[in-house]
Amino acid sequence: MTIEALASGTPVVNADIPINREILQKEEGKRKREEGNTKDSLVQGGLLFKAGDAADLAEKIELLLTDRKLYNQKVGEGRELAKRYEWERVNNQTEEFYQRLLSD
Repeated sequence: MTIEALASGTPVVNADIPINREILQKEEGKRKREEGNTKDSLVQGGLLFKAGDAADLAEKIELLLTDRKLYNQKVGEGRELAKRYEWERVNNQTEEFYQRLLSD
């Protein structure tokens, strides 16, 4: 659902769990997270909330609803991110991967 939401121009608010961070985290964010930095600016297309923390979830939703600049930024980031997961692109990458395996 995350990729579909991003592709349609809807910023996401997802739990901060490994799969969501893997999809949404910017490359520089992966390095900085290892250093202990968990700022939302390191996430593209939406915001992450602490899993199980309803207050944090509500805060992140409110932030997107009230900060138009942030909302628009996350919309743009999300649409760009969703392009990485288009079926044709993923299919081509998978085919290339298998071709490399077979040629070795």
